[in-house]
Amino acid sequence: MSLYIRTQIFCVLITLLSLPYNAIAQEVATPKLKTVFLQNDDEHTWSSLNYPEAYPAGASEDLLVTADKGYSIVVIVESVDLDGFNGDFLTIKAGTSLEDDGDGKVFTFSVKSELKYAVHANSVFFSFKVDGENPNGRKGFKLHYQRVGEAITTTEAPSTTEAATWPTPSGSESMHYIGFIHGKNKNDFLNPKTLANLKMALSEMAKKYCEHNDLVLTEAITGKKCRDQLLS
Repeated sequence: MSLYIRTQIFCVLITLLSLPYNAIAQEVATPKLKTVFLQNDDEHTWSSLNYPEAYPAGASEDLLVTADKGYSIVVIVESVDLDGFNGDFLTIKAGTSLEDDGDGKVFTFSVKSELKYAVHANSVFFSFKVDGENPNGRKGFKLHYQRVGEAITTTEAPSTTEAATWPTPSGSESMHYIGFIHGKNKNDFLNPKTLANLKMALSEMAKKYCEHNDLVLTEAITGKKCRDQLLS
């Protein structure tokens, strides 16, 4: 009896090893990928092979639907009738692949009524996996999709650089101020805070000068408006 059991096991192993490569590879074959770019707001339809007739074994297929940035995609699942007992299922997921981080829905067996989903992304990945032979003649699925919303448009504003408008001094005055600073060297002013403190002090000096000479200002004098041309 013991010898008989071992012989049976050995025969099973020989049978598995002698299967054609195609028969084994078919179990792990990568589904066909179809891509669609939505150029308008028309409704599109996707269904399983032979729908509404029974889908065959090996009818796995993937579909990637994309639109311009800014659009969302609405999906309407009209009918689902799959062989869930043997592992057939339909996945609808935001993104460009099943690995993307995004919400998704998985369908198997059947749905009782039409379902509608708004995918808040400009790409949706659909995946139909058939692992069995569909022995009960399930008819598969049918769905619709279309883009909604508006594309994002970016317009770069033209860059314009306005030249500074400097005051016109009288004959006995100058628009430049040359000062001598004690206790600091020029490298100290590489520190932005030290330079900002210097500009603040200069702006206060300018305010005092204007007040002393009864000069009317058209705008406030601040440290941010002081421009250093040379520190030596």
